[in-house]
Amino acid sequence: MAIAIPYPAAFEEISMRERFVVVRDTLIVLGLQVVFRATMILRRLNY
Repeated sequence: MAIAIPYPAAFEEISMRERFVVVRDTLIVLGLQVVFRATMILRRLNY
């Protein structure tokens, strides 16, 4: 017997929330990378 798992009422809302979390985390990582690389470039230029 196969029992279908019912989706929550706000399935699309949860999906959008998860997408937002993934985008937010990605932007945080990219921001940290930019700061780190800028620091390394400035060190190379002796600033």
